[in-house]
Amino acid sequence: MPAPQNLVDGPTTLRRWTPADAATLAMLVRENLDHLAEWMPWADETSTGEAFQRARLERVIDGYADDDAGWEFAICEPGGAVIGSCGFVVRDDGRREIGYWVCVDHVRRGHATRAAGALTRLWRDERSEARIEIRCDEANA
Repeated sequence: MPAPQNLVDGPTTLRRWTPADAATLAMLVRENLDHLAEWMPWADETSTGEAFQRARLERVIDGYADDDAGWEFAICEPGGAVIGSCGFVVRDDGRREIGYWVCVDHVRRGHATRAAGALTRLWRDERSEARIEIRCDEANA
């Protein structure tokens, strides 16, 4: 099964990334770098570049047709503005995790909770792997 185009939970929409999102994603990472770098090992100056994000999104988009791949989605608020990212991450040891981040100006509004819930339902209903995890640092209140 390919990744769905959209998942909607109340005011939060998850949608597939597109190549046209590279500039927006690079800008969001750049604007939220201090917020992200504390928790996301990938959040560094390299990840703020549009060319870097374009190349990364090409791999993400290629994975939408493969139900064994990680799937990533833009987290959007009403009106369609991108405010974060979430998805299934396939770790080197084969574990599958739900990962997500939300722009600092949009935290504590339920977007991450709704995104994780939508991904959990998608996993349960459509994916074949038996287990999915969410890991959170104890310091991440």
